[in-house]
Amino acid sequence: MQAGLSISVVIPVYGDREPIDQVISDIHSVLSTRSQYEIIIVWTPEHESQQSPPQPYSEWENTEVIVELRRGYGRAYLTGFEKASGDIIVTLDADGTYPAKEIYRLAARLISSDSDFISTNRLLHHEVGAFTPIKRFGNLLFSLILRLLFGVRFKDSQSGMWVFKREILKSLHLQETGMSYSSEIKIQVHQTGYRYNEIPIFYRRRKGGQTSLNWIRDGLRIFRFLLKKRFVTKKL
Repeated sequence: MQAGLSISVVIPVYGDREPIDQVISDIHSVLSTRSQYEIIIVWTPEHESQQSPPQPYSEWENTEVIVELRRGYGRAYLTGFEKASGDIIVTLDADGTYPAKEIYRLAARLISSDSDFISTNRLLHHEVGAFTPIKRFGNLLFSLILRLLFGVRFKDSQSGMWVFKREILKSLHLQETGMSYSSEIKIQVHQTGYRYNEIPIFYRRRKGGQTSLNWIRDGLRIFRFLLKKRFVTKKL
């Protein structure tokens, strides 16, 4: 990767039980000797009684913890991206499902392929049990809808591990605060004319903690967003 480029890793964390320690350790192990980097944890409490994240969150090197009281997957990223200062932004979950050790390789691929945005494809290589039948069906369905309605060429449209140049955020008008954010950013990258690519990764089963995703509830919200985006909202 080009010397001098810095990386911001943005991770949304919900509640106190996300198994993020190994994820942070993996990030440090792959980036500490290769690139300037920062880790931005956007922490949202699960209960109103929770006023601050667990103490260890503030003890990691090169790590900033942002408390975001407003819930939502997209809201966490909107907040985190405002704080990110790296030339390249990388996103992944705190539950160990995405391969944090692949961050540098993906960032290097972004530069070498002259891409502006890379999303990852979890569907080709994954641990047994990583996808429930409804989760896999939902991914395939929304990927098909994105291709049919918007011409977006992603086979895994709901993947949450992205690598992109921070400068493209200036041209995007991202507003979704829920799970639809994953579709919104990909649609806007496509519609704005940025060069994008999709890279296979190995996706693992969730190692612990909790998920705020409900495929029925959130799936319906994503579907409504896509219909509104295609047939009602004409501008970015």
